[in-house]
Amino acid sequence: MSFHRSNPPTKYGIVLFPGFQALDVFGPADVLNILSKKTPLELSIIAETLDPVTTRANLPGTATIGQRVVPTHTFENAPTDIEVLLVPGGMGTRDLERTQPVIDYVKKAYPALRYLLTVCTGSALVAKTGLLDGHEATSNKRSWSWATSQGPKVNWIHEARWVTSGNIWTSSGISAGIDMMYAFVASQFGEDIASDIAIQSEYFDFLIHAMLGLAASHLSLGSAADYTSEALSHRVSAIGSLNKSLNKPCASKAEGEARFATCMALAFQSSYMPGGMLEFLCMIRGCMVVSTSAMPSFTESVFQTFSTEEHQQCLQDLNQDTPMKGIDHDVIDAAQASARALGPLCRGILEVKYLAILEGILKTAKLSDLNAVMGAAGAYTVFGEVSNTEFGLFTDPSNFTAQLIMIHFFVVEYYVGINPMKTVMDAFPFRRTIIECWILELERKLPTEYKEYIRWPMEFVQSPKEQLPRVVEIVDG
Repeated sequence: MSFHRSNPPTKYGIVLFPGFQALDVFGPADVLNILSKKTPLELSIIAETLDPVTTRANLPGTATIGQRVVPTHTFENAPTDIEVLLVPGGMGTRDLERTQPVIDYVKKAYPALRYLLTVCTGSALVAKTGLLDGHEATSNKRSWSWATSQGPKVNWIHEARWVTSGNIWTSSGISAGIDMMYAFVASQFGEDIASDIAIQSEYFDFLIHAMLGLAASHLSLGSAADYTSEALSHRVSAIGSLNKSLNKPCASKAEGEARFATCMALAFQSSYMPGGMLEFLCMIRGCMVVSTSAMPSFTESVFQTFSTEEHQQCLQDLNQDTPMKGIDHDVIDAAQASARALGPLCRGILEVKYLAILEGILKTAKLSDLNAVMGAAGAYTVFGEVSNTEFGLFTDPSNFTAQLIMIHFFVVEYYVGINPMKTVMDAFPFRRTIIECWILELERKLPTEYKEYIRWPMEFVQSPKEQLPRVVEIVDG
């Protein structure tokens, strides 16, 4: 049984002001809605007047549409027995005139509260009351400079999703507020109750964090912005929450699909990470393990087409009108010689098996780049077929032979995919950059006695970006 308090709070209040962020309110409120099916709750919506409060802020550059919410109480007649008060954020927090009544009410109500919660820039409003002075707190990262300037005596924590300090809980933007509310419910009513609410609402925080982490990594590579710290933070949260979910039986088809989608997002994110080669392999294996043992039925899920067979069929369809082409024999001969040199280094079962797969792909590449890239797609299934011990030995950071084999594989996979997968590869122009980063990172770590085995991959790094291996059209007869 998970811990829960003997007298958890049942009387909640949410303050509103023009320009509040809708999901800062409705995300946490919906958690309370579902909780109230199990435990009777009271919820008061409090504003300056009983007039409907709009999500639109009366400020330049803000939304042109919005929704209105009808309060149940004003700041003057709000219940005096509210136990938990939530303060949302939104562009309206910057309207000093319209938010002063909120600041005054929160300061007046706080002594009687058991807990004070904020979402996004709601912490900036509370900071103005002085209630956060000396406390740790966080806020929206995109409004960080402005929000933190509202409370110079607050110990602001930039990296946190949410922070608890005494009886005050503060969170970052939108999704972090929902995460915070689940954590708050878990702290008061128990982990089992919070988990059940998440399942009912099909809110899987591990998937949300994985998607946000992937997006942050993509933006960091594809634009001038740097979101690497956010990408890592979301990744760590996703992996932690996913592991907690995997420790329990899958409760629904939706949860199973969320687990698989999370592994896929984490795998894609790994492929964006300069030091993520081994993590990429682990997440590929995770996808396969989840698809076979941690979801009700993969073949009946929305991801049923995410199989090796479907991928290979898609490649055939994309290239049905393309003549058969082989890769320049000089390139393949050099790759084969480099791969064969790795043979005497192999010690583990998976090393021997994967090197044989690589050599098979290279042999095929002389005749058909399409068949070679299809073989490369099928090569990933091996990671789902081996034992935990074999996979652990293969992905051990000190197993330089395995890493050399995989570096050769990724370079070959890139070469053979240039033409059959052109439309896909054009959408990921930084794929070559990441492979080069993986090669350079491995070259940096390799002991001296292994340096000679990375010469061919290093030629890939040193070759001009526009220099691609020549393809040779194969003519029957």
